[in-house]
Amino acid sequence: MVQNYCSSTRQIYTKMKVGDKVRLLRGSEEGFISAFLKNNLIEIEIEDGFKIPVMRNEVVVIAADENKYFDRGYIEPKESAPVKKTSTASEGMYLAFVEINDQQLSLYLINNTSYSIPFAMSEETTHALNGVAAGMLTPGASQKINEKLVSQFDQWPTVVVQLLFHQNSASTLKMPLSKKFKFKAASFFRSKRVAPVLEKPAFLFKIDEESQLPDLEFLKENLFKGQNDDTRQPRVTVPKPSSVVDLHIEKIATAHEGLTNAQMLEMQLQHFEQALDGAIASGMDEITFIHGSGHGVLKNAIQKKLSKHSQVQFFKDAMKEKFGYGATLVKLK
Repeated sequence: MVQNYCSSTRQIYTKMKVGDKVRLLRGSEEGFISAFLKNNLIEIEIEDGFKIPVMRNEVVVIAADENKYFDRGYIEPKESAPVKKTSTASEGMYLAFVEINDQQLSLYLINNTSYSIPFAMSEETTHALNGVAAGMLTPGASQKINEKLVSQFDQWPTVVVQLLFHQNSASTLKMPLSKKFKFKAASFFRSKRVAPVLEKPAFLFKIDEESQLPDLEFLKENLFKGQNDDTRQPRVTVPKPSSVVDLHIEKIATAHEGLTNAQMLEMQLQHFEQALDGAIASGMDEITFIHGSGHGVLKNAIQKKLSKHSQVQFFKDAMKEKFGYGATLVKLK
């Protein structure tokens, strides 16, 4: 039994591919593989689109088989007659990525509206906007645009879609639409459902999704308000921290005897946030925090905050030869 489990586990490792949902063996975090890096590293995109590099052997693919291996009430599915699935997608324009196989996707533009829609699609890179396709989609029509390799997911350029809306009959004015899509693994691989018109499973994205836009006049009014006002508050400067910040309580508090664990943790997190803010404000590329191993309470609290921070590119264990898993390096955007 042990031999069978080990061979099955090795099989799961070798079959890893971009888009697989995985779990970290050293924690409870889950995410999707977004890229394969050098030195046996893979990039995992977790909640909120945050990406972290981990060793390939420190994650396992989440699959139905794990219930069988770990005896979690796995029930072998019974074969049944195939059921035709019908799309429940609302009216609108869609991008649909249909699987050709486990390595290739076909990209379709779908018109699930009553409008005739002239369109143009481009791919945006750092240097240029490259046209990919253009044409006219009648109501209820679709057009295959191109094909994508799943293994190159992290290198996909931004997709730019431009649409016009036309009806021969009387209708209300519908403004032209231009929208960009830069896909993230965590949201992309969770988007699978039946595509309208095609009636096939696909990774589906609505182009004309309504969104709450900010009041631009209000923003302009308040953005420049007080720029020439002598009563405005003086600018606050944030000191630049050291590139390595030790968060051990004895390093940040001269009198910590008598403090509860909760009070010490609060003090350590406050010191961490001040140092992180200072690093960002000072334009630092990276900063390392020494938190110690212990029970992992401080480390977990820090990494939870880092995973949701918009200015953090990624974080990873650092200085392992000296601190083991007791230090975290933070790479800033």
